Amino acid sequence: MSINLTIKEIMDLANYAGLSCDDGGLDSEDMESELTICEKGLVASEDDGSAAWYGAYAYFSEYPEEGCMPLNDNLITGDELAKAQVDLKGEAA
Repeated sequence: MSINLTIKEIMDLANYAGLSCDDGGLDSEDMESELTICEKGLVASEDDGSAAWYGAYAYFSEYPEEGCMPLNDNLITGDELAKAQVDLKGEAA
C-alpha cells in the first residue's frame, strides 16, 4: 500500500503533529512536488544486498529512479533479511 502526499501536505501534517517547520524557501511549484510513501519494503543499503532497511520508505513520485529514503532505523541482515524478502514476495503474489 502507498500514499502520495505533496511537500505542502507533509509540512501541514508535521505542523499538526506539533512540529514547527517552514517551507525552507521553496516556491509554490516545489511545494506541490509529490512524494510516494510506501507501507512496507526493502531499501538496500549495500551494493551487494547484504543489508537493507525494512519497513516504510518514501521517494519522489516523479523520480523513483533517484532512490528512496527509509522512514525508520530497522536495518536488517542475514536471516531477518532473507525472511523479509520471502514475505514481500508472498505479498506480491
